[in-house]
Amino acid sequence: MMHSRSRFVFRCLLLVSLGALIACSGSHLWKPTQVSQGVPLWAEEAHGVYDTKQGMVIRGLGVAKEIHNLDLGRETAEQKARADVVTQVEAVLNKLFQSYQTGLSPQEREDFSKRLEQVFYEFGNKTMMSLSITERHWDAKSNSWYVCAQFSSEELKGFLQERSTLSETEKEYAQSHVKKALAQ
Repeated sequence: MMHSRSRFVFRCLLLVSLGALIACSGSHLWKPTQVSQGVPLWAEEAHGVYDTKQGMVIRGLGVAKEIHNLDLGRETAEQKARADVVTQVEAVLNKLFQSYQTGLSPQEREDFSKRLEQVFYEFGNKTMMSLSITERHWDAKSNSWYVCAQFSSEELKGFLQERSTLSETEKEYAQSHVKKALAQ
């Protein structure tokens, strides 16, 4: 499991580096629409699991300070916000399937752990870049970007349902226990 975490961190750093190269390749292609001073109020609630009108959501906060290239700063903050969401989803999935594993034999538990590691890998690779950015804020005074990304419980259920690495029993368990794992 630790090996998959180091791969995840490496992938995140690679994505941030790639974003930096892309951002540095042109002049300011994207201008901030909201410019003010200080930390935005929404940043205090931009990390964690929240129950909203649309259902349970996992929010991640990304902050990039003192990066003088606007595009690079924005992209860095976006990647940090997405990585924050991915880290939280991984923790939720661990909680979700922790109780599921208690009734399994040692061999079944080992096989399940391998399948779950594949799910983490797929989530990090395929879903991270598609996470929606819900807020962006540029603090001109401190030259800092604040970005919020989010992933809903319904999106998580859909993601788990599409995984061919999970058995039907595991998918059914996930569908019925996602909200409980998010609430913990």
